[in-house]
Amino acid sequence: GCAIGTVAVMDTRRRTLTSAQLDALEALAAGIMERIAQQQQHAALLEQIGHGEARRRQLDDQLRATQRMAGIGTWEFDVAAQRLIWSDEVYAIHEVPRGTPLTIDQALDFYSAEWRMHIAEIFEACRTKGQPFDEELQIITIGGQCIWVRTIGRASLDTQGRVVEVHGAFQDISARKHASAEARRLADRLSATLDSMTDGVF
Repeated sequence: GCAIGTVAVMDTRRRTLTSAQLDALEALAAGIMERIAQQQQHAALLEQIGHGEARRRQLDDQLRATQRMAGIGTWEFDVAAQRLIWSDEVYAIHEVPRGTPLTIDQALDFYSAEWRMHIAEIFEACRTKGQPFDEELQIITIGGQCIWVRTIGRASLDTQGRVVEVHGAFQDISARKHASAEARRLADRLSATLDSMTDGVF
């Protein structure tokens, strides 16, 4: 090893140490060295934890930024605790203040009346049987806007095959839906125009 310090023992008069006394000093020094090594390991562990926590926060920030740019959020439902967790983007899509506690029934109530029973049924099938779902439906935001969303759900099972959590993704797809509707409208208009031109040709 390498020297990292010195143990000094002071006495009031000069004397020659016996073998037993030297052994006792060596044991004392060894104990001190062991204690120093333990403290160094503890400090290194704390530093690793600190770096890990900082890295986790960085990844969380990156995930939130990606979700904002893509308009995609994530959600999870703890079956045993009956606890629903939304990411910031899911709150934003619903126009609900971030961190507002919601039950699963309250969350399902955001779906428009024509879709509410359907989403309730497929969520229940996922929660009880582990059946995944991927649906495009409409919700009414807290501000009264009717928007199209894509909701995906998957189940996590325990070792006995029981569903312990349902989790998934949630995306605002209104822009895509509106673009598709506009494209269909233009295609229909073009088709009608071509038909009228054909009708005029003899």
